[in-house]
Amino acid sequence: METFSKPGEEDYPELAKIRALSRERWGEVTGNYLLFWCENQGCWYAGIKAEDLTQPNPPVYYNDQDDMYSWAPFSDSVQSFLLYIMLTNLEEEANPDEIDDPAEIQKVLLGGSVDFRRLCEPYPFPGGRFCHTCLDTEANTLYVYGEEAEGRPAYLKVFKPDKEE
Repeated sequence: METFSKPGEEDYPELAKIRALSRERWGEVTGNYLLFWCENQGCWYAGIKAEDLTQPNPPVYYNDQDDMYSWAPFSDSVQSFLLYIMLTNLEEEANPDEIDDPAEIQKVLLGGSVDFRRLCEPYPFPGGRFCHTCLDTEANTLYVYGEEAEGRPAYLKVFKPDKEE
């Protein structure tokens, strides 16, 4: 039988519960998730509930307490999760303009001829609870609108290619 650590080390209730079970029963404590994403420092994981694996685009969950026992919804679909991850990584190199003033958001969108109502629609990434996108291929500009969330105002990020290129 595998164990996460030796008895007495880092003993907390969830670990004690796991130690008391055979490996086949660990899912009773941890949940039964297919883990497919690990943040590069191992701080958080994303997964799909085993029972949702038959869905074509299942919801994604993450370990919200920095452990493997507490899981919360992250996005309503794998597509919206992947979009979020791609945009997060794109930001590091692209240095987008970031706007969080609602009036300025509307002004920038109007200036770019982006229909705010259409931008807020989840298509083509159904279930995106946190961001919506619009790509203007003529101006080579990506607009990313993030909905207001707990502890964060709504925002707009505008990605444009560097003028030097």
